[in-house]
Amino acid sequence: MKLLFYILAVAAIVAAGFFSWQVKEKYAAKISARDEIQGKNKVLSQNISDKQDEKKGAEADKQAAIDQKAEVFAQYDSSQAQGKQLGRDLEEEQERFTAAKARQDEIAKVMTEIKELFPDTEIEDVPKVFEDLQATKRKLDKEFEEQEIVREGLMKEVGKNKDEINRVGTKIADSRARVLRNDFQATVTSVSSEWDFLVIAAGEKSGLAGDSRLLVQRGGRLLGKVAISSLEANQAVAEIVPGSLAPGAVIQPGDQVILEKVKSN
Repeated sequence: MKLLFYILAVAAIVAAGFFSWQVKEKYAAKISARDEIQGKNKVLSQNISDKQDEKKGAEADKQAAIDQKAEVFAQYDSSQAQGKQLGRDLEEEQERFTAAKARQDEIAKVMTEIKELFPDTEIEDVPKVFEDLQATKRKLDKEFEEQEIVREGLMKEVGKNKDEINRVGTKIADSRARVLRNDFQATVTSVSSEWDFLVIAAGEKSGLAGDSRLLVQRGGRLLGKVAISSLEANQAVAEIVPGSLAPGAVIQPGDQVILEKVKSN
């Protein structure tokens, strides 16, 4: 019985040992596989890390390239702007040059004209000559203003004289019209220079009235005025109106008299 027990115990021990050996082999295989996998994982991790580093480097290179591209475009835009500004500056300089050239040509033209006007005058003396001309011009302008004032005064006087001439002309025309309408005419028969009266060969029958005033004339020239002082049928006595005689005029027998005022119809 004990022998069987020992045999079974030995068998169990052998079985346990065999099983342990198998387990150990399997464990060792698992450990080896694990180590292999871990090694591969390390290699893969390192590869991933390297790739990530490469990716980071590539991204950095990409960003650097983008930045460089942006900088290049910025430089290009700046160059374009500078080029346009330089073009504008060049146009402005060209305009200034053209204007300066025109001024230079104008100055040369003026200098030529000055030399033609003042052939015996040096260019350096032109400012003095110009100042003298300016002073002369101011003097002439002042004289012109004074003459203009005198002229305006004379024009006013001429205007007044024209008005007076027109007034006198109108008066003369009226007088002539009255004379033309005056159908009364008589002859002076006698004159008293001492008493300043005269006798007229016409009276009340000829249309004279006691208040009639007459014009004395000779050959169409007015000599003076007389006023009726005594009236008869066919003759009248008239007194010379004081201050009415023309300068140097002397009334004589034979002179004619007409009415000063014609009665309106």
